[in-house]
Amino acid sequence: MKKNIIDQLVITDVSRETSEFVQSLFEQNHKSYIRLVETWLTWNSRVNLFSKRTKGEDLFNHIIHSLYLVDSTGVINDKTLKIIDAGTGGGLPGLPMAIACPDRIFYLVDKVLKKTLAIKDIIRSLSLSNVNVINQNIADLQLNTPCRVVSKHAFPVRDLLISLDDEHVHEISMLKGDDIFLEINEDMLNNYKFSLQRFNFHENPFFQNKYIVHIHRQ
Repeated sequence: MKKNIIDQLVITDVSRETSEFVQSLFEQNHKSYIRLVETWLTWNSRVNLFSKRTKGEDLFNHIIHSLYLVDSTGVINDKTLKIIDAGTGGGLPGLPMAIACPDRIFYLVDKVLKKTLAIKDIIRSLSLSNVNVINQNIADLQLNTPCRVVSKHAFPVRDLLISLDDEHVHEISMLKGDDIFLEINEDMLNNYKFSLQRFNFHENPFFQNKYIVHIHRQ
């Protein structure tokens, strides 16, 4: 990436206060997350929700990673926007966020039928009443009210921006690796503002080279 593009990106560090808040959310809902991981592993033996090599420890890391979006997007307090998880796959980041925010409604969207059927069963198993599952390509989703979109490693930035070129999208928040710096170009920066947060202080190697990416229309 050219230096002038890097200079146009707002890059900050995730704070220790945010990390403590996320850890608190995880601990408050620990029993639910244990059940979620157990159900995920059962389903993953039948349907490829995740890699077959994925272990329980990996899934707990993914849960904590997803919970950073609860704090950075402000969804726990902002009840004005519906929350859409684009390309949810096995339910990330939507399911961990929905467990932590029981008074918010989440829409988990994925085009793969077998994955959405598995998620529906997981939702029933956990008795979650605030999650809706939509088997559809995100580009075909009709957005009739203001919404906030979250996504975890599901799309290249360009593809998601094209799919969500809609005035109702208030903000897009993505969990990405350092491939993010290969995905942003000058044309995007003419139309969108990118704010990145990095996990510089985190001792867990899972978080190395990972970023929270917030995208707003200019």
